[in-house]
Amino acid sequence: PLLIYGKAIYLDYHKVFSQIAWYSSSWNASLYGFFLRLFGGAEKNIPIWSLPKLSPILYYASSLLIILALIKFLWPTQKIEAKQKIGLDFSIVIVALMLISPLGWMYYFSYLFIPFCLLLKLAHEGHYPYTFRLLTCLAVVLTSIPYYLKPPASISDYLFIISWSACYTYGLLLLFALLFFAWRHLMQQPARANDTCPTYLAITLYVCALLPSFVGMLASVHNFNSKAMSAPPKISKLYFVS
Repeated sequence: PLLIYGKAIYLDYHKVFSQIAWYSSSWNASLYGFFLRLFGGAEKNIPIWSLPKLSPILYYASSLLIILALIKFLWPTQKIEAKQKIGLDFSIVIVALMLISPLGWMYYFSYLFIPFCLLLKLAHEGHYPYTFRLLTCLAVVLTSIPYYLKPPASISDYLFIISWSACYTYGLLLLFALLFFAWRHLMQQPARANDTCPTYLAITLYVCALLPSFVGMLASVHNFNSKAMSAPPKISKLYFVS
C-alpha cells in the first residue's frame, strides 16, 4: 500500500480511526477496548479507574510485546514440521490481529476455528491431551459467551467491565498463550505420544464448550421472533441494551 498509494493512505486511516467513538463497546475484544473500559478515555463510558492517559500507554506497550513475541514465533525453523509451522503461524497471526487492532470485534471470531482445530489436533496427537483440550475448550467458551452489545454510554457497572465485557479479551489472550506454549513444546521436538484422554470425556468437553453458542443463537432467534410478531424490530433495539 505504501508503494502504490503513498503515506496518505495511512494518514487517512489514522484520521478515520481517531473519529470513532465506540471503541469501549462491550463487543470490542481488542486490547484498546479492554483498557478503555478499565481506565477510560475520550468516550462516554464510566471506567473502573479514571486514568485516561494510561489507556493508550498500556495499549501500545502490550501491542509492542505481542509484536515482539510474534517475531520470535514466526522466525523460520527446521525443528517444527513445515505444515505444523504454517498452521501455528497462521493461527497466532489471526489471534494477534484481533488483540492489536483497535477494532477486534467479536464478529471476526469465526476465524478462530483455525487455532481451535489446530490445538485440538495437537491434543489428539498426544501433545498434552488433557491440558490442550481443557484450556482450548475454555477459550471457546470465553469467546462465545452470548450477551447483548452495550454502547460506551451504557457501560458503567464495574462487575460487567471485568467479567462479561472482558470475556472475549480473556479468551483471545488465553488462545495466544496456548499457541505460544504449543510452539515452545514443538520446538523441543518431543516424541509422539498416545492420546490418553477417553473419547467420552473429549466429546463431553466439546459439547460443553459449544453450549454457550447454541444458547446465544436460540435466544437471538426467540427474541427476534417475539419482536417481529408485535412490530418490525429496530436494529438498535435488537443489539443495544442500556
